[in-house]
Formats: sequence, C-alpha cells, structure tokens
Amino acid sequence: MHPLGSGRLLALGQDADPTTGWPLGLQLLLFDVSDSYNPRLLDQLKPAAEYRGITVGWPEVDHRAFTYHDGVAYVPGLIIDDDTHHGEGRVFGIRVTCNELSLAYAFGGELDGFPVRILPVGDLLYVLSWQAEGFLFQRIVPPNLSSVQSEILERDRIHVSGNSAEYQRFDDCD
Repeated sequence: MHPLGSGRLLALGQDADPTTGWPLGLQLLLFDVSDSYNPRLLDQLKPAAEYRGITVGWPEVDHRAFTYHDGVAYVPGLIIDDDTHHGEGRVFGIRVTCNELSLAYAFGGELDGFPVRILPVGDLLYVLSWQAEGFLFQRIVPPNLSSVQSEILERDRIHVSGNSAEYQRFDDCD
C-alpha cells in the first residue's frame, strides 16, 4: 500500500477468483480513505489482463520494487504463461489521478532478464533486471502510447557472487 496524500491510498496485490481463491493476476486499487471509517474504492486496474497466465508484481514479494514518481506507479513484474509456464519480465507504468488508474505503458519483451527495480530520471527509466549471470542495468526510453516497444539506450552488467562484484560495460545494444 502506498499513501498518495489528499486522502488517497494505492494498493497493489493479486486479484482472486471469489469462489476458489485462485490468484488471477496483478491488480492495483485506488481508495479514498479521507473518512477512515468509510473507505471507498475509486478505481481498479488489472494491467496484465490481456496476457494468458498469472502476473506477479515484484512489489508483492519485495516492497522496495515499487516506485512512485510524478503521478506514475512503476511496477516491475513477471508474467507466467498458463500453457508453457515460461516467464517473461514486464514493466507496467500506471498513471494515477485523484479518482482514476490507467495503464500509461507496459513493456518488457525487449528487456534482458527480469526487471526488479525501476528508477525514473527525467524522460528515461533505469531498469535493474536480474539474470542468471548477475544484475543488468538498462537505460531506456519508455514507449509512449502510440509505440509498442521501448528503446534501449545502454546496458551495463554487474555480476554479484558471494562478496565480490564484477562490472562490465556494454557499448553495443544489439
């Protein structure tokens, strides 16, 4: 849960089947809690509803994975396909207004690894992704609503093993 001020509260978690309790995927909820005795649900958004499979937001596992900046909630996540059980990392940018949630963008197919942290800086996003070889920093231009794919500008890899870390710079983004 993330307090937004003005009596608003943003909650992130799993939607569930009301009969079985089986998780249905990532959802965000916007509440008006200005009257703490009568909280009201203002809006609900399931950012990965179009994907077949379960979606897990990393902030469900680690609260440090959630970032809120300039009216946008950044949620790194993992989509697990129902049929293949293959996982794909995604980044969801959720625009938050006083009474409404909307999907500003979702991307990830072009990312290397599974995103676990998002750091917005100006018009860029710095994405920290996890791979078997270590962590990868990617500086990207997030897609706008008319674009399907974001543009990767730069990649750096940090391999962490035990008490040591090795830094590797990638000049080629192919």
